[in-house]
Amino acid sequence: MSGSNGAEGSSATSSSSRKKMAYLGPAGTYGHQAAKQFASGLGIQQIDLDLVPCPTILDIYRNEADYLVMPLQNIIHGGVTDTIDSLLSPIAGPSRQSAYPRIIADLDLPIKHSLVARRGTRMEDIRWVRSHEQAIGQSSAFLDQHLPTAKRIPWPSTAGAAMSLLDETLDTDVEGAGAAICSASAVADQSELEVLYEGTQAINDNFTRFVLLTRLPPGDIPIPRSRPPSSFYALTHPSLLAQFPSASLRAIHTRPDPSRAISSSDTTSGDSASPVERYPSVYLVEVEHTPNPDSGRAADMEGLVYLGSTRGLSSAEVSAR
Repeated sequence: MSGSNGAEGSSATSSSSRKKMAYLGPAGTYGHQAAKQFASGLGIQQIDLDLVPCPTILDIYRNEADYLVMPLQNIIHGGVTDTIDSLLSPIAGPSRQSAYPRIIADLDLPIKHSLVARRGTRMEDIRWVRSHEQAIGQSSAFLDQHLPTAKRIPWPSTAGAAMSLLDETLDTDVEGAGAAICSASAVADQSELEVLYEGTQAINDNFTRFVLLTRLPPGDIPIPRSRPPSSFYALTHPSLLAQFPSASLRAIHTRPDPSRAISSSDTTSGDSASPVERYPSVYLVEVEHTPNPDSGRAADMEGLVYLGSTRGLSSAEVSAR
């Protein structure tokens, strides 16, 4: 498991030509795997790339790296809350952003979880399990069946949860042996850890969709191989969905925005806030790709922000390169 740099550089490579790509660390996470696949799909050589592990998904979005790799949704457990919150931050919350990275690509990464523990641990001795909330959710049926009494402890990342098993200074409010859920490859070089069970996810064909964002100007972005692309928008009100033909809608993710909530003191005597006013939400909308969306009517409307478009990379396309 490497430290802060996921790609070894060369002194012959100019620092100005190197690119940085942030992902959910540490090395060995599914985000790390996705970052390497994105780099391959973009044609970026390892010698020209610094992979930057981040402790949380929110830290990825705040990172000043050229590229950001973020998990968007999973077949089993749905949307990734921290990613959706980050993508909606240009329009949500008290500190809305005027400058933000844009989505340029996506890929589907096969996900196979494993239950890992310190070597010598027996399944019947496990009292708690750590992992990212997505991995815990995707493995809930396995945990219900095999470890029904084990406490489930959310952790910032899957590989981080596995590495935490080696840190005896960490406090836990549950006594007894613990385990983690992660990719088996994340612990392949950790002799003190072993895989107790492979395939804890609810279904075999389990995929997580990752999106790639960039802070680079459009002219500096290599165009990856494409599949049917999508465009993403952030909306402040459900009425703005009327700007998109229903046939073009691919997904709608909803998150609360309490900063816009109308309290009882804000209403006139005898009036009450509508559900939309009392419980305001923001919406991440994915639609069929719109050519030149920045020049379109929708992109200029108040309460609607264009977040970028994908040029999707399937796992098969990337592995074939």
